[in-house]
Amino acid sequence: LDNDGDLDVAEANQINPNVSVLMNDGTGKLGTVVNYAAPANPWGLAAGDIDGDGDIDLVSANPSPNSVSVFVNNGSGIFARTDYTTGFNQPRGITLNDLDGDGDLDIAVTNSGNATAGIMLNTAGAFSAAIPYPTDGVPYSIAAADFDGDGDIDLTTANYNSADLSILFNTAAMNVALNVPPFTPRPTTTPLMNTMNVGTPSGSPVKVPMSIDITFSQSATAATFTNGASPNARDVMKVFGTTSRGYRSGTGFSGAGATMTFTTTANFNVGEQVWVTVTNAQSTGGASTRPFVMGFRTKAGVGPGTFVSGSSPAVGALPQYANSGDFDGDGDIDLAVTNYTGNSVSILMNNGNGTFAAAVNYATAVQPTSVTVGDVDNDGDLDIATAANSGNVSVLLNSGTGTFGAATNYSIGGWGRIIVAGDLNGDGLLDLAVSNWSRYPS
Repeated sequence: LDNDGDLDVAEANQINPNVSVLMNDGTGKLGTVVNYAAPANPWGLAAGDIDGDGDIDLVSANPSPNSVSVFVNNGSGIFARTDYTTGFNQPRGITLNDLDGDGDLDIAVTNSGNATAGIMLNTAGAFSAAIPYPTDGVPYSIAAADFDGDGDIDLTTANYNSADLSILFNTAAMNVALNVPPFTPRPTTTPLMNTMNVGTPSGSPVKVPMSIDITFSQSATAATFTNGASPNARDVMKVFGTTSRGYRSGTGFSGAGATMTFTTTANFNVGEQVWVTVTNAQSTGGASTRPFVMGFRTKAGVGPGTFVSGSSPAVGALPQYANSGDFDGDGDIDLAVTNYTGNSVSILMNNGNGTFAAAVNYATAVQPTSVTVGDVDNDGDLDIATAANSGNVSVLLNSGTGTFGAATNYSIGGWGRIIVAGDLNGDGLLDLAVSNWSRYPS
């Protein structure tokens, strides 16, 4: 959030009400909380570059005043708020993605009061009134991904009262005519982080092939480029997908001098958030590179951002939170949803066309509230972790085929609410951060 090369933390606080921002010192330790006033009862929170200026902004869904708040970052982690109040009915879940393929991030929210998903299209950092699309009963959370493989971004909501998901398909054909310059961050000078529209979508199903370049401010040693085939514990550059496969293997490193290129063997999904950690590169002068974490988002195909209803696959009792990822490695996007009174997480495998096989339920800690997706064991597939009101985090490791082992539970002391995965201390491993409902601080 402050453009210093490590991952910071933000959370929405319903009781206070405000949005809290905590800056990372680079080792995973978070500094003093800075609170930004929000309308009453902020519920959902999402992060992304709303105005295209290269830094990360925040958006919150506020059910009590029926509004969405946009917190614009000035580039140093200081935020200014704008509220949108048209077209909402108890908005709770919120997500960001390029829904119309025009190169900026749009907003999608769940309206739990009237069973709709609201779409707010972005024009130069300002948003349209929310356009409603019907869902099943009491949608709580929303996730965005290309479920049918046609290159544009679709949506799914987790519906609390109807015990199912609503799938909303983006209705436009894609256009891959645009080309995007290479993405070349410089970890020790001015990193070009938070870049949008990276790569060129192609193929069927549509994917984004690409390599990733890092340019250092000094020449690196030869070992930086030849320290072993990936995956390898000593890899200088760790690359993590968030909806495609997790920790990325590839053809390895190439380059010389100050520039290193890593080419992945598996393509990314359209509109996918990708995280890169630079860990242990050495300069020819013997200096170690400071751990550095950056992110970028791949280009999405062009769609109008209008949606048609798909299927409504059944899940467990009182579903609260949905997330997505390619769990079985077959190239399409699957779903995970927490079932609050079912004490489980449902996994639904994509049939390849945006329809889903019957849910398979895995036990979690009691009353799971949210789920995050990431490769926590660095074996190249996507694992899941849930937060629960019982004061636990459950980690379920993927076998590699989309089946999951028994949950390992970790106590967090408070009522777990929202969980996210990211490399907080720059060591090339995914960590977890959880907001706690009943405990200060989180």
